[in-house]
Order: sequence, then C-alpha cells, then structure tokens
Amino acid sequence: MDEDLLTVADERSLTAVAGTLRAIADQLERGDRLRLEGTDRQVAVPLPDSVAFEVGLELEGVDESEEEDGDETDRGSESEDSGEAGDEETHFELEIELEWPVTDADAAEVVSTAKSGEQVESTVKTDRIDAECPHEVVAIASPPESLAEFRLFEDRAGEWRWHLRHQNGNIIADSGEGYTSKQSARNGIRSVVRNAPGASVLEERPE
Repeated sequence: MDEDLLTVADERSLTAVAGTLRAIADQLERGDRLRLEGTDRQVAVPLPDSVAFEVGLELEGVDESEEEDGDETDRGSESEDSGEAGDEETHFELEIELEWPVTDADAAEVVSTAKSGEQVESTVKTDRIDAECPHEVVAIASPPESLAEFRLFEDRAGEWRWHLRHQNGNIIADSGEGYTSKQSARNGIRSVVRNAPGASVLEERPE
C-alpha cells in the first residue's frame, strides 16, 4: 500500500523552483538523509549510495489524430476552440523521479507542523528531525515573496556587476567587484541565493 508522506503543489517563478531543486540537490550530494518540509509536516528519509533515476519531458493534452495530421495552424486553432469548451489545455510536463528501496520499515521520520485544529494524516512520527539538523531541512512549501531584487548591469569599464536592492530603493548588497562576463555575474548571484540562507554571522570587535 502506498503512503503519501509529503506533497506540495503550487505555481511559482523559475527562480524559486530552481532554488528549491538546488537545496534538494545539496542534500543528495551530502548523502545521509533527505529532509523536506511541507505545509503541515517535516519528513526525513535515509539516502542510499545510488538511486534509480528517471527524467521525462512530455507534451500533454495533444490529440493523437491531430498530431498525425501535422497541420500546426489547424492544430493551434482547434486547441483554442477546445480550450474554450473546457477541455484539457496542451502543456509541457517535466518529471524528475528518484526511487530507492526501503531498508528499514521505520526509516521515515515525520513531524507534524500543523497548527492546532488542523487535520494531518497519521503516519510514523518522531521528534528527531528538529533536534538533529534543523538548518538542513528544505522548505518545499511556497516560499514568501521577496522584498528585494537583484539588478544585473554593465559598468563603465565594461565589467558586469550586481546589486541586491530592497523595494524601498536601498542597496542591501553588491558584487563588490566586476565580472568579465554576464554569466560570471549571474553565477555570483546564484551563489548568494544558494549560500546566504545558511550563512553564520561573525562579529568582529576591535582589539
């Protein structure tokens, strides 16, 4: 019998999706456990040395008879008509699937984070997740809207830089140096987005 330990489905920006996948990839690279947090629970499961890996990209909602005709113009107009009639829209679907065997029946650790009064499906529960590595738990529920944005620009010397600007106009952070290419500057932005949430604060006092 299948048991749904954690599911989150919403719509978000590509940047937010990339950040979530990147955080999950970091856990896969470290091994040990995969720790995820949804809207009402945290889940931790052990990771093996290797997994069955599958990636699939599908075009869904296409009528096979129309696909065989190969008439792109007619297909587009008919898709619009069918959409108005309430039929399923045509869309791309990217699926990434990892699968590995369970070696321990009690391997899944689940902690309820639901507020009082909310119903949560019963499953294996433990209080070990928060106590071990709370900073490693990946929040896959919809992230809050950012109050800042990165600005990527080319300076007078022809080098690329970035600013992190708050919505009030204040610059929160900057690249500190120029990059020879736009891609390198983008990589710098990605590094900040990736590493800043778990960064520690080092306070230095004058001697």
